[in-house]
Amino acid sequence: MILRLKPVATVVNKLAMESKNVEEKPFFSLPREIRDQIYKLCLLSSETLQPLYAWSRMNKGFAIKLLRTSKTVHAEACSVFYGQNRFDFSDSFYFINVMDFTNFALAKEVGSFLEKIGSSAEYLGNAVIAFPQYARIELGNTALAPQNMAIIASLRRRCPNLRNLLTDLASTFINLEHQLLGRERPLRHEALALVDAHFRSIPSLQHIIVQVHEVHLSDDKFREDIERLGWTLSAEEIRERTKKNITMRIY
Repeated sequence: MILRLKPVATVVNKLAMESKNVEEKPFFSLPREIRDQIYKLCLLSSETLQPLYAWSRMNKGFAIKLLRTSKTVHAEACSVFYGQNRFDFSDSFYFINVMDFTNFALAKEVGSFLEKIGSSAEYLGNAVIAFPQYARIELGNTALAPQNMAIIASLRRRCPNLRNLLTDLASTFINLEHQLLGRERPLRHEALALVDAHFRSIPSLQHIIVQVHEVHLSDDKFREDIERLGWTLSAEEIRERTKKNITMRIY
């Protein structure tokens, strides 16, 4: 069976103009799997979405307005839009500023976004966050900065279906990657285990992907320390990826 679709804008406009009686709408006479394919064509992006940015820069044909056509479409399409796209909640687009108030502002923005999209946050399946910063790294006394714990707590509370978490150890402004590499292994184990415990506090989480500089992938001990936690190592550069991010206000 070949499904021939009209342009995205035509589909969105058609749905917006249909009658109030859902049962009489031609679109809803289609099988659910066909409707889901239409939602995917309209709402999925191969690029990462950055919902915290203050202005919109959507790519051509990305039909975010589809979510606003009707309550029924919104209910069906949210599982596709929020469940299958990747949302970047890191500080990649914030000005380079390592002062605490900037980091707390980011935590507040993440919480605000999840609150504003309401029950739709339950569908969110893929998130990008900055690698948590440490308040201190001392054997037996290692602690994370509170603003990082606030972001993780927001995801745990609002996103019960979050499956994949991507974080970047290489791009943090205070260069945590080199800090951890320079530590004795018992201290490094403790520091990484603390982060892992907070990540694992999100019960639905299935995969944790950690990006590092490619040169460190050849460090067998460092790789072992990461992989022993069940994390997946990647050398892809988030800094390059963020040049292609789509930024938008979706609430």
